[in-house]
Amino acid sequence: MEENMILDGEFFDGGGWNQKSEHTLKSNEVTKLEFACNDIFRGIQGLVWYVSEKSLDTYFSLVFSNPIAGNATFNAWAGPPPAELLQEMWAAPAVPEKGVQVPPGMGCAWNVIEQGNVIHIRLIILAELSAMDPSAYPPTPDVTSPVSPAKVEVEPQPQQVFSDSTAIVPVAPSTEEEEAATGVEKILSSTRPRDVFDGVG
Repeated sequence: MEENMILDGEFFDGGGWNQKSEHTLKSNEVTKLEFACNDIFRGIQGLVWYVSEKSLDTYFSLVFSNPIAGNATFNAWAGPPPAELLQEMWAAPAVPEKGVQVPPGMGCAWNVIEQGNVIHIRLIILAELSAMDPSAYPPTPDVTSPVSPAKVEVEPQPQQVFSDSTAIVPVAPSTEEEEAATGVEKILSSTRPRDVFDGVG
């Protein structure tokens, strides 16, 4: 990172800066970004982004969460920002157990130092960063040439013929319905209290 970066925006769905926001990331210096949540029923979730102080064309963006229940998430970009940072926050990958993460094309690398109630991540912004190309935003969807659908022969369905008769025909119950009704009558008959005419038992 050749020049300082200044805080350009933030969004928190839960929690926020621990003490005060860090407004400047100084070039070739270590800066600590610390976030916390004082609500005992919610975790922390948010995003922040910085922009190069003079050229205003290089960004550092990060998304993070540490919920009360579930997996913590984290992701970061340096160089051009993601097109939809809020969507990246909702879709961020889980924080890995251990090991240095160097996602290709994201301009930074990080290592998880501590994970649990407190998550400590050490991040390095790589030296060679590409500037944002304004003409690349919003990104155009990858459209391929439409493929002509294969010919499908559909057989004509026979049309249903309705009767002209107006006679009423009683529908006989099926044998399953008869057996179920008989079974219910037997149960009711054996458990029904008897009166004077039926006798006892």
